[in-house]
Amino acid sequence: MRMTQSKIINFIGQVFRCLPQGVGIGLVIWAIGATATAQDAEYQYTSIRVTENPRGGVALEWMREPGPAPLLGWHVERLQPDGGMVRLNTARVEAGLFDPPATIYRIDDPAVAAIAGDILTYRLVTIDPELNEWPSPFTTCQVEPSAPPVALKRTKTAPAQSVRTVRSVAPAAPGARMRIMIAEDGLYRLTAAQIAQMLAGFTEDQARQAIAQAQLALSCGGESVAWRGEPGGAGLFFFGQAYRDTYADRNVYFLEPGTGLAMGSANRATAAVAHDPWFWETARAEQNLFFRPHVPGSADDDYFIWAGKQLTSPEVSWQWTANVPVPDLHPAVKQGAVTAYLVSSYNGAPALDNHTILSAAGQTLDDRRWAGNVRAAQSGSATNLTGTQVPVTVELRRDSDVTTTTVLIDALEVRYARRMRAVNDRLLFQPAGATNAITVRGFSNSAIRVLDVTDPLRPVEIIPTIAQEGTQAWRVSWSGNFSASNRFLAAAAWSGPERIEGAAKPAWDGDRDGAVYLVIAPQVMAPAAAELVAHRRQQGLASLLVPLEELYDNFAFGRRDPRAIPRFLAFARANWRIPPAYVCLAGDGHLDYHDHFQQSQSRPNHVPPLLDRIYSAKSCGLRSTVGVDIPLADISGDGYPDLAIGRLPAQTPAALEHMINRIKIHEASDYWKNKILMVSDRESNNAFQQVCGRLASRVSPDMSIQYLHHTFAKSTDAMKKDFIRGFNSGVLFSIYVGHANNIGMSSPYFFTHSAAESCMPSLTNLVKTPVMLAGACMANDFSEPHPDSRCLGKGFMDTAPGGAVAVWGFATETTLSVVEPALGAMVDETFNGTDVLLGDLVRAANELQVKGVAPWMVRASVLMGDPGTKIRTAQGLAPPLPTIRITKPEPTAYSTATLQDSSSSLKDGCEVKTDRLDLEGVAAAPYPVTQVVIRNHRFSGSSQAMGTTNWNLPGLVLAAGSNRITAIAYDAAGHSATATLSVVCNVLPVLSVLPASQSVSSAAGETAFTITNAGNGTLVYAASESVSWLTVTGGARGTNGGTLVIACAANTKAAARAASVKITASGVQGSPVTVRVTQAGNPVLTVSPASANFGTIGLGTTGERIFTVKNTGGGPLAGAASVAAPFLIVSGGSYNLAPGESQAVRIRYSPATAGSDRQVVRFTGGRGATRAVRGLTKVRLTADVPGGGGRVIGTGLYTPGAKAKLKALAGPGFSFLHWEDGSQAATRSLIMPGSNLAVSATFKLSAQVPPPVIGDPGHARAMVGVPFVLPLDITSESLPTVTVTGLPAGLKYNAASKSILGTPTIPVTNKLVTIHARNTAGKVAVPVAFTLTVEPLPAWAWGSYNGWCLIAGNPDIGLAVMTVSRQGKISGKLSAGGVHYSFRASSYAAGSNPADGFSFAGNAVAGRSTLPLTIVVEPAGGISSPAGLGVADNRAVGVDAVMYRNVWSDADMRASATNFNGYYTVTLPDMAAPCAASDLFGSGYLTITLNRGAVKAAGKLADGTAVSMSSTLLVDASNRIFTVLYSAPATYKGGCLFGMAEFLAPVEAGAGAVLVPMDGESFVWESRNPLATGTYGEGFVRDLDLAGGWYNKLDNLYAYYTNMPLNIGTGALAPAPELLVGANRVESGWWNPGGLPLSVVFDRRGVPAGLAAPKAAKPVKVDGAYAYEAATNTVGLTFSAVKTTGLFKGAFKAWFDYGTKHTAKSISFAGVMTPRRADPQDGIEGRGFFLWTDKSQYTNSRGRAVPYAFKWSYDFVIQSEEPVEITPAPIRMSGKSDSGGEP
Repeated sequence: MRMTQSKIINFIGQVFRCLPQGVGIGLVIWAIGATATAQDAEYQYTSIRVTENPRGGVALEWMREPGPAPLLGWHVERLQPDGGMVRLNTARVEAGLFDPPATIYRIDDPAVAAIAGDILTYRLVTIDPELNEWPSPFTTCQVEPSAPPVALKRTKTAPAQSVRTVRSVAPAAPGARMRIMIAEDGLYRLTAAQIAQMLAGFTEDQARQAIAQAQLALSCGGESVAWRGEPGGAGLFFFGQAYRDTYADRNVYFLEPGTGLAMGSANRATAAVAHDPWFWETARAEQNLFFRPHVPGSADDDYFIWAGKQLTSPEVSWQWTANVPVPDLHPAVKQGAVTAYLVSSYNGAPALDNHTILSAAGQTLDDRRWAGNVRAAQSGSATNLTGTQVPVTVELRRDSDVTTTTVLIDALEVRYARRMRAVNDRLLFQPAGATNAITVRGFSNSAIRVLDVTDPLRPVEIIPTIAQEGTQAWRVSWSGNFSASNRFLAAAAWSGPERIEGAAKPAWDGDRDGAVYLVIAPQVMAPAAAELVAHRRQQGLASLLVPLEELYDNFAFGRRDPRAIPRFLAFARANWRIPPAYVCLAGDGHLDYHDHFQQSQSRPNHVPPLLDRIYSAKSCGLRSTVGVDIPLADISGDGYPDLAIGRLPAQTPAALEHMINRIKIHEASDYWKNKILMVSDRESNNAFQQVCGRLASRVSPDMSIQYLHHTFAKSTDAMKKDFIRGFNSGVLFSIYVGHANNIGMSSPYFFTHSAAESCMPSLTNLVKTPVMLAGACMANDFSEPHPDSRCLGKGFMDTAPGGAVAVWGFATETTLSVVEPALGAMVDETFNGTDVLLGDLVRAANELQVKGVAPWMVRASVLMGDPGTKIRTAQGLAPPLPTIRITKPEPTAYSTATLQDSSSSLKDGCEVKTDRLDLEGVAAAPYPVTQVVIRNHRFSGSSQAMGTTNWNLPGLVLAAGSNRITAIAYDAAGHSATATLSVVCNVLPVLSVLPASQSVSSAAGETAFTITNAGNGTLVYAASESVSWLTVTGGARGTNGGTLVIACAANTKAAARAASVKITASGVQGSPVTVRVTQAGNPVLTVSPASANFGTIGLGTTGERIFTVKNTGGGPLAGAASVAAPFLIVSGGSYNLAPGESQAVRIRYSPATAGSDRQVVRFTGGRGATRAVRGLTKVRLTADVPGGGGRVIGTGLYTPGAKAKLKALAGPGFSFLHWEDGSQAATRSLIMPGSNLAVSATFKLSAQVPPPVIGDPGHARAMVGVPFVLPLDITSESLPTVTVTGLPAGLKYNAASKSILGTPTIPVTNKLVTIHARNTAGKVAVPVAFTLTVEPLPAWAWGSYNGWCLIAGNPDIGLAVMTVSRQGKISGKLSAGGVHYSFRASSYAAGSNPADGFSFAGNAVAGRSTLPLTIVVEPAGGISSPAGLGVADNRAVGVDAVMYRNVWSDADMRASATNFNGYYTVTLPDMAAPCAASDLFGSGYLTITLNRGAVKAAGKLADGTAVSMSSTLLVDASNRIFTVLYSAPATYKGGCLFGMAEFLAPVEAGAGAVLVPMDGESFVWESRNPLATGTYGEGFVRDLDLAGGWYNKLDNLYAYYTNMPLNIGTGALAPAPELLVGANRVESGWWNPGGLPLSVVFDRRGVPAGLAAPKAAKPVKVDGAYAYEAATNTVGLTFSAVKTTGLFKGAFKAWFDYGTKHTAKSISFAGVMTPRRADPQDGIEGRGFFLWTDKSQYTNSRGRAVPYAFKWSYDFVIQSEEPVEITPAPIRMSGKSDSGGEP
């Protein structure tokens, strides 16, 4: 009777909905207030038993409470003296999901030093499924002496598998008809002999005649059943159909005289033989091992469970596997359906509490989440069924949002294809589908009968064709138009009935006078029950005994169905002249209707109750499954009993006789019925005590009230004693109001009745047996089916020697709002009349309950007792008393012995010389004498004599001196009488030494023994030891008694050792005495095995291994085991082992991620030990097959990152459709992730798969060199095989993408293409044709391209070249900084088109270096010939490039190309102004040849480096003509010469082209050689100008320069700040050009004409400095030129002055003659450079100066003094002259 505070609001709302009109809510609120407490919780707590622990500390034990509240386990806490609290356990004590009733749990508390009698305070903290903790109040416990520990868990006694058993029944006897009981479907045969044996009045001949003449009627379920007789009437056979519902699992047929229904026949013989037929069979596997009354369901559901699991954090998964036998599974049809029937018994916060995965034979069939507190049938299609049994696995997972998930397993079913083959010569089946021929094989003989049992009551015998197959086998075949709705039985062997017996033809459904009082009893209880019927008749009550089996026959067709009782009572109430009003059920009953727990012999289900699902009085939403009796009496169906009904719950006829005798004794006398015991439980608001007070106010004033209130200050032990004393004292009513369940009263219990412990034997009130009224929860829950279950109310009836004459209470939870009105009604009814029947009291309570707040609770009200029991109060009669006498010893046996009864005065007794005395006597009483007790005043306690009316007690112990012996006789009414005897005992001294042995630890220490004189006189003793390690150190000698102290040396060895000490006393009894001392050895820790390998497990699962720790030493071993994640210790982590004891340490491998794991388990204790553990976790790949039809191979465990290959295999007649991602290829590859992966494959019957449908693509267009994709619209449920014919070159069909794709290579127009398709089911699509045009690449998108590039990370500009073929294949090169990158592509990128340009993306590669590159080719515009421009713009990570298409190979440009043919000369002067600080400012030069657009250039740079290069003449969008020049000499170490030279048309017509830098951008001249200049490490970068143009080779050089004065000279010579002179000396000085420039004229030989011979200059010192005198040709100039190329060279001298010295140096120069830039008609100039090699030095990494040589470069210029007109060849483009207006 508890209500959690969290449920109060819910309860109020539900009661509002449940209340009938007019009922006030005030009562509801009061009821809630009465039951809710400050310490309110869903959980009840029981007593904690505390005992001494031999290993140290104490041991605690407690019992689990029955009830619906789910829980995970407990923590235990101890209250400290200072008010602090200590929790004894970190890991909870687990409450197993299937622990049987009254399981006892235990935990040790080794930290306290306590002995028996000490007081300790503990409490239990219950943990609910949401991991909430519910602490109980602290309980004061007295430590009890050490005792053998109770088993930690009481294991269930149910069998491992439910099997059929035969119930205990009376021997079979003949009757008016024959009852035939069957358990299975089959072909049953009854012989004439059997019929004659069981049908009264029939001989065997008469039976044969009746069979032959069809004069026997067979029926089942009230319907006639057809049968067929054998020739001559030897027997008959019929089809027997099994039957099963909630109550019955046997079917019953009746055979009796009458006209029989003949079985029809049909000739279906055939020559056709089915090859290897099969049919759909459903195999069910179910084991009913546990009863779960509080799971969801209806009255028709099954509450017996096979297995289950409660998963709570941190557990994440649990797997359970069972095999389902599948006889004769057809090997060719491997698909089927698998179903697991599941029940969720807990509903947590999430909407979907449960996550289960159903697998069969390694194949995942279904993976789902579902709600809590429901039933579920989880099914899936299997495609790999093989063998004789199918392993079915249910995996339960706890998802991250769920704290606790609880799933129970009820049964498994496998629907599979079964061969038509007989098993044990029988086969019952339904065809798989429409067929016209059936063949069944596998019979051992030819006597095969075939029955069409589609109508099981009227089967038709089939005349088949029977043929032999081989030497030992037979087959049977028959034909017809059959379908799956037909059902056949083929059998070559008979099935035998489970039982046949004679049966009467009861007439309980006929006309009767009737009776007010009925006793319904099974046959085995009928003789005892008849005594009660006779007793009631003697009292004048019209009574009948109703055999239960006859009700089964009359109202349940012979089936064992308790619903026969209300059907019978309804008939009797409606038709009898005296309708029944009181019904007593004689016999126990429970919910194990089908005997799952195999207790039909030990606990027969004599009178089965009705199964009911009753709402808890505390919540309209919570139902409990209970067996109750009230609905048996509810014949109107309105929820209210129409009769008073009760039950005498006897298991045996003797027990029933005992209960009936108790009723008779209770009714025999009334003198003691003047008192009522009011017992109230403790509650913080005293609600229970207040109810008792209100009930007492309704009691007659003539009655006395004995109150017994259980308060928080009162211990449970004291309450127990007071309750037993009050109950035994003789009361009319014992009324209890408080907490209870079916095994105990209060919380913690003060009175218990469980399989482990019962207080019932202490109830010895054999005569004064009260009516127990239990206003509490579950006190009368009598129907629990488990063999270990107990019922508190039933215990008062069948276990207590005295107990109660009847017990009224509830089978479910209830509340005070239900209890108090019912109790009040019964009290009122008691005192409203004189002779009241117990049924009247209960009826009054029921009437009030129906009108109360919970009217449904009337169904949970149970009366254990006879409703016809008379309830009367005391008449004040005095009770008669018993008598007793002692008859032995005789007076003559002793000199002064006196025998006397209790009325005699005590006299001195005689003296005896022995301490033992034999007693005998007699006793008598009106009530039965129950026991005789003997007491000796010298000793506490008493001894019970053997016998009662004649009793004896041999060997009564006497003490030395006077002994007064009292014999007490007790009768059944609790009265007593006494007799006494006085004896004087005079005995010798007796040596006594206690204890007989002692055990000590291995450490050095002392122990002690106590020596006493147990007799009279003086006792002198001495002690001696036997070994050296044990020494008597005190009390070795003494008189009459003392303490013997023994010292033990330390034991350093592992083995224990023992020795003895002898105590001797001469001339006394008991001497000598030898005591033994056993000293423990030292512990030795042994751990096995040496290591543990968990193998490979799937992610999300766990594995467990066990290490066994054993103490192989001689002393106690204490220690603990520890291990790091992902391993954990789940049990046995701490151990305390006596020598030789061992303990299992369970290690769980629970990885969170996949991979290999290794750890070390460390064990402490002894010398310690370590053990390695390892495991490998892989991810699981599962495949679901919704709907079946095939299977998937390749699933299983994989390493993350591994490649998994799956293949979908269709079953016969099926086709694979697709995977869950829509892909239709049967083979599939997956890269496994780091988590589990689930896929699914869908199959379908091939006959149901339609052909593919092809959509019309219409006209399609593609382009050469551009990837083309045309997705085809092909609709197909299964993978189509597609062929496409007529495709242009470069295109093909791709099955993976269902597309036509590729890169076209040949243009084509309106090509006809045809599409064909065929799916895996063999269905062919209608072909579809369409046209396809492939266009050529635009002219500007193919050819050769030249340009420049900039590369990421490279400061140098470079050359870019690219070639694109007509088919779009691409190759090219990028050169910059001395590095050459190449790139290529097989085509342009998809989507390229003339409007947006043609692009491709890839990498440019140089060795191991790569650069990302994207180039777009687009039309450049401009001239009429197709020009193209390639652009790359991603230098940030790759390349910038601009490339122009070479147009000169195009047909319309070839003629124009020749117009640019010619020879050009250019110079490359430094664009920076010459300055003294420059190392290089000479002018390089190039000669350029153009031939049909090809450009070749060669020359020298200003530092003397020769260069050569090739390029192409290009045209841009502005029609500018230019070329890209690039050279990277090796000596520049990555440097280069780069520039773009534009060809400018002449200013005047007829003039030659001029070359200038394009867009004014200078040429770049760069060297990265650190030795290139006088400053080490820098190299140089120069911006160069470009000057020059067309050079006419047709005229001689002389035509322009002969006799033309020219200025020849140098620019200003820069100062040389340093000059290396000698090896190590550097001097500073100046260069002097010495007479340049000169003005000279060339002659025809190309030398200056009239130039004086060289003459040395003489230095003259002027103002401290040197100067040179003027002289003609002081520099010694020499000069020569090549007329056809314009190249010239020569030499001169220059001076270097330093200090007072000077030196001369011969300098060479070279250059080229070019047209002037401003206007070629201005003539020609010459320009070049001269070099001077100098030396410098740098400091290396070691700090040393290293000399090196470098070059100075200066400009050398030749310039004409007058303009000269030049007539160059005209420039023509596109076949037109420049005068045509187009350059």
